[in-house]
Amino acid sequence: MFGEVSLGLIIGPPSSGRTGALLRRVEAWATAAPLVVVPTSDDVERVETELARRDAALGVTVTTFAGLEAELARRLGGSRARSAGAVERRQILRRAIRETRLGPLAASAERPGFLAEVDRLMLELARAGTGARELAARAPGSEQPGVLGDLARIAFALAEGLDRAGLAGPRERIARALERLQLDASAWGGRPVALLGFDDLDPLQIDLLTALAEASEVIVSLTYEDRVAGRARARLLGELLERGAGVLAELEADPDNTSSPALHHLERGFAEPATRAPCDPGVGFLLAAGRRGAIELAGAEVAREIADGEDPGEIAIVLRDPGRHAALWESVFERFGVGAAIEADVGFESTATGRGLCSLLRAANGGAASDLIGFLRAPGVAPRGAVDRLERQVRRLGTESAAEAEELWDGRELFELGDLRESIAADDGVALLRALSRAARGLAERPRRREARSSGRRLELELRAGELAVGLLDELVGVAVALGDTGAELAADALAELEAAQLPLHRGSSERAVRITDPYRVRARRVRTLVVADLEEGDFPRASSPDPLLGDASRALCGLPPRAERLDEERYLFWSCLSRASHRIRFSWRVADDEGVAVNRSPFADEVLALLDGGEAVLGSAARRRDLAEVSFEPDEAPGPDELARSLATRHLEPATGSELALRLARARAARERDVKHDVAPSEALEELAARRLFGASTLEDYATCSFRWFVGHELRPRDLEPDPEPLVQGSLVHGVLERLYREPPAGAAPRSDTVGAWVARARELTLELAAGFGLAGEDVRGRVSRARTLALVVNALRNEAANPSPLRPDPELIEAAFGEGPGDARPPLELDGLTLHGKIDRVDRAADGSGLVRDYKTGAKVAGRAQIEDDGKLQLQLYSLALERLWDIAPLGGVYEPLAATGDRRPRGIVAGGDAEPATDGLALVSTDVIDPAELRDLLAAAEREAAGVVAGMRSGRVRPEPRHDTCPSYCEHAPICRRQRARIAELIDEDPDEPRQERAF
Repeated sequence: MFGEVSLGLIIGPPSSGRTGALLRRVEAWATAAPLVVVPTSDDVERVETELARRDAALGVTVTTFAGLEAELARRLGGSRARSAGAVERRQILRRAIRETRLGPLAASAERPGFLAEVDRLMLELARAGTGARELAARAPGSEQPGVLGDLARIAFALAEGLDRAGLAGPRERIARALERLQLDASAWGGRPVALLGFDDLDPLQIDLLTALAEASEVIVSLTYEDRVAGRARARLLGELLERGAGVLAELEADPDNTSSPALHHLERGFAEPATRAPCDPGVGFLLAAGRRGAIELAGAEVAREIADGEDPGEIAIVLRDPGRHAALWESVFERFGVGAAIEADVGFESTATGRGLCSLLRAANGGAASDLIGFLRAPGVAPRGAVDRLERQVRRLGTESAAEAEELWDGRELFELGDLRESIAADDGVALLRALSRAARGLAERPRRREARSSGRRLELELRAGELAVGLLDELVGVAVALGDTGAELAADALAELEAAQLPLHRGSSERAVRITDPYRVRARRVRTLVVADLEEGDFPRASSPDPLLGDASRALCGLPPRAERLDEERYLFWSCLSRASHRIRFSWRVADDEGVAVNRSPFADEVLALLDGGEAVLGSAARRRDLAEVSFEPDEAPGPDELARSLATRHLEPATGSELALRLARARAARERDVKHDVAPSEALEELAARRLFGASTLEDYATCSFRWFVGHELRPRDLEPDPEPLVQGSLVHGVLERLYREPPAGAAPRSDTVGAWVARARELTLELAAGFGLAGEDVRGRVSRARTLALVVNALRNEAANPSPLRPDPELIEAAFGEGPGDARPPLELDGLTLHGKIDRVDRAADGSGLVRDYKTGAKVAGRAQIEDDGKLQLQLYSLALERLWDIAPLGGVYEPLAATGDRRPRGIVAGGDAEPATDGLALVSTDVIDPAELRDLLAAAEREAAGVVAGMRSGRVRPEPRHDTCPSYCEHAPICRRQRARIAELIDEDPDEPRQERAF
């Protein structure tokens, strides 16, 4: 015994060396086979390694608190009932909530998250020794009598359910062991116990330690110091002292805990009145704009440390919530060649196995078509192309249910879905769960069987997801059989469990990997380099979160400790972080978000700066920075050779000839060249391109705008999964209505002020008549709005033409005048220099002398004039003018685009002959710069023919580059995810020529 007490405490600040002091006592106990209890299984491995290094592992068992409870039950005879697993307990609790008539909590019980919160509270109450009877007895005198009454009824139902299932709750499991220990302390055998790494204990754990202290020596190592930062742990120390604990050692902070005087000063001065101290290389700051920028800056810092010889296992990054942006941290570290072990739990549905399994269950249980597609998209279930085809059908047909989508499926038989549906139809929930378990194994293991390699972090995660699902479903089967709840309603319970399930992103050894962890996990570790990241307001410290069910007064009445003051807890966690680095610490925060909006840093960062000479001015010399505009690192800050090569390449700098860096730079440039040069190379493809005869004007314009855009849109032809966009469908309907109007004019050849009413009335009739052919005849919102917009565009055009009378008259024979090799084409294709053109002219207006003007409808509000046509390489009006001349023997006046949606400037724009031909176009209100001399028009038509020939020559040569005209990607282009030239900017759908083959997109 330790003098007068057997429950001894070793207390001190985080930097006091408490671990060493406790392990020295454990070494002296080695012959008594002591138990060392640590918070997590990862800590077990760490402490075992430390004991082995000290040659003190012999006879010592390292375990978690759950292991200690199991050892107590084994030695002293715990409950004969098996302890309920988490899934079993929740399932019984779910049934208890359903079957309990609730008062104030009735509405809350229907909300997501209620079950989890009640489960947490029931566990807390059980470990505090507050059962259903105590709750019921205390409810009338509380400030929340109705809530406590509801909770008491739920607790009674939960206890009854556990008893029926032959399961024990958390306290019942060791209740007999505690009773026997109190009656006969010698039954424990005098085995000493040491607690390492705990800084919070629940009432049951304190009861256990108090009882064990009567039978053997017990030591608790506790982080505490009488200061503001240690306030969060004062309650625990007080409770232990009240139970008779004695302080064996009260340690002081150790200046040798770190080689950095500045870091030691921060740990000592944090949250206390203190003087300032000089900053040294042990303390640094990382300031970045944007989430990725901050992660890349932290990754670069770590990569440089490793390049300088630091062991990755001696580096840790602390995030308040490591799971929130785990994928981004992982991708950045992988790019920098740094191994990372992210200590965070992720949702089961965030894995491919989880998404597939939950989708399968939803699809079988009356789910949506998207659920069936989600299952089919799980790795190894079905070929991607077949699933793409199904999804396209589903979206275009508006299919809603999984059953309807299954009728469209033409792939392999979906026996997994059939098994689940049969079980549901037979009202056999147990069979359903077992079939689901088989499906989980298949989803997890099928990709591994198909992959050549048999390991890998992602595959390992999927296998663990499968194991988790199988274990969870097996528990559900056991409790369902025990309770007699074997009906098909188990499908909903299983889905709820799967959707809420979590699994660790990393498990096992993290040797040679940088740990990305949270403040709780890092408290019991020491590293050489620590990066404390996400130091922004609202992230670290977190905002306060009160108990959602019970107020502080009710918690106290139920024997529960008050929830720690959030700021005290956060301050304690940050203080702990300040002592975890032996050599250097880096504080990281964002100065702006991804949009460039300023982000407030954490008040903890302000407190750190206030302890250093110069205050915020120290950031000028001790901070690395990264702005949103930086796409590569400065050469002297690049995290590794590859990033350095990229940095030099983007700055056109050259390393020494023949150096290793020169070789890496050459490889980086070769990769960059592959990224920007995509020329078609296979001879078969070149032969096919060379043999290509027919071309459309829009196709030529696309290539002139960007050859890569042409290649993706017209050669690869990605197919849209979604139905055609509304503007495109409406544009086709507008063309149809105008075609019928001008082919069969209701009053005169064109609308005039006295006849426009008849034209509008006929347009209304045609809109209703033709809408059905475009799927817009319904009385739903989509149909009514689309018809109204179509009619508005047509009426806009008719009224504008009536207000601007012209001597030109539409030729009914040349409405939608088609030329090419199609069955309905009025003329053969146009033979030009080096190519053959096909197309369809919206409308041709004839002058008294027989000449004609090409008019092309655009459903947008803006159209290109002559200068923009030439600048952007547009060819359609010129080439159609040549077609008019050579195929129909009509002298061309040029061509114009009609902006049907214009509300202000409604004038047509294009290229129109003036001079002697100008009287023919009177009344069109043309822009003066669009009217040119007839000789100049001839030159423009000839130039367009030459440019078209050059475009076709480029196509046939296989030249494909993501090099848009004017070096600027069009705002409407969606192919940037393929060409990777720049981020895609999705803009309003522009006009597409309805007479060209549909350019379909799926990006």
